[in-house]
Amino acid sequence: MTDITVVNFFLHHPPNGGAYACIPMGTLYLCSAAEQAGYSVDFLDYQHQTAENPYSPQAVCNFLEQARSDVIGIGCMTNMLPFLLCGLRLFKKKRPQSYVILGGSGPSGVAPEILTSFGAEVDAVVAGEGEQAIIEILEARRGKKTWDSILGLIYKPNGAVQKNPTRPRRFDVDTIPYPAYHHLDRSKYLNFPVLTARGCPYRCTFCDIAPNWDRLVGQRSIDSVLEEIETLQSKYSASFISILDDVFVLNRKRVTAFCQRVIETGMNFHWSCMCRADLLDDKLIELMYASGCRKIFLGIESGSSRVRNLAGKGLKIDNVEEVIAKTSRHFEVTASFIMGFPFESIEEFHETLLLQMYCIDQGAKPQMSILSPLPQAELTSDETFKKEFHPELVSGMVFPRYQERARRLLLNVLTPEIQELIRSHPKIFSAFYYFTEGRVGEKLELAMQYGMRI
Repeated sequence: MTDITVVNFFLHHPPNGGAYACIPMGTLYLCSAAEQAGYSVDFLDYQHQTAENPYSPQAVCNFLEQARSDVIGIGCMTNMLPFLLCGLRLFKKKRPQSYVILGGSGPSGVAPEILTSFGAEVDAVVAGEGEQAIIEILEARRGKKTWDSILGLIYKPNGAVQKNPTRPRRFDVDTIPYPAYHHLDRSKYLNFPVLTARGCPYRCTFCDIAPNWDRLVGQRSIDSVLEEIETLQSKYSASFISILDDVFVLNRKRVTAFCQRVIETGMNFHWSCMCRADLLDDKLIELMYASGCRKIFLGIESGSSRVRNLAGKGLKIDNVEEVIAKTSRHFEVTASFIMGFPFESIEEFHETLLLQMYCIDQGAKPQMSILSPLPQAELTSDETFKKEFHPELVSGMVFPRYQERARRLLLNVLTPEIQELIRSHPKIFSAFYYFTEGRVGEKLELAMQYGMRI
């Protein structure tokens, strides 16, 4: 029998599958780690389910029944958590012998609450990096390791939730094997992603990615990164690489070395990355373009410097507009904005809308989402700010709604059962809420008057 089934429980909204599916890096890293340790792995990607309503508990249950192992590790983000838990309720009744482990940013920050309220559906949660943890869990299943020695594991050994010590961040990132691409049908995915570093050191109070990595950064060597890209080119004919680092331009010396090596070796590919506006200048922009960078993502968040500072963004530049103009002359720029900060006035939101209009004028694409109280975000833990749930105001951080069809789909999938679940467990499903003081409804109407998509 297969030792473990690894499941990527992620879904586009609206679901489209086909060539638009995202390659699930996190779960593929788990697969390669387990296989390198000698275990057999079965991989399932929920992006390719075929149910008419993929959010229904029965659809989730039916999909999980394909698992060829009774040990099932599921990578899940916040947006899919209520649907997964409802589906697991049915699945566990059919296969009670299954041992279900959750991981990923969704369950990690609320693991004790999940095991307390959904102990019949979930047996354990792995918080933090999972490559070593998945191996140790399989060893524990065979009696070769004690459960209480598995760092980062939250589980219920005797009915009570036990949280093992946190697993330290690993910085020997080069030793982690490449993602297990052999589990994929390449024709069903879009661009190839590459992760050159793990973590983000910044303290944006609305973000739960940096806290998930303990705000520490582990970087791969340039040799390792280029070797992986060369493999993707030769084996899969990859011509566009999406660099998924939270902030690729974090280390200027390293980015410069990467760009120069690409140019010197004559590697022929285009790439994209995520940047901070205050880490870019003319020289770096030109070098990035010369090495094949064609798309960048800038997290601007607000047109108000006061709001950015209160949100912990702290961009160390006086003129955001200048950076937008410079980058737009070279790259396809997506500028990200957030509405609904609880300390943001209507006048300051006007500044955001005006900056978005400037982006459009410069050829950049503004992208705006309602602020979501993500589980591990510092802002979410501030009890002075109230939170509310309304199905019409679920954040685009959770369910992107760039089209009317997607908005209708959102209302259809948030059934009365799911809505009750979200209301009954506000801490577990906090990402589906919004900040009351953010005056979201009022700002939403204002944004629509400006013709902005949310």
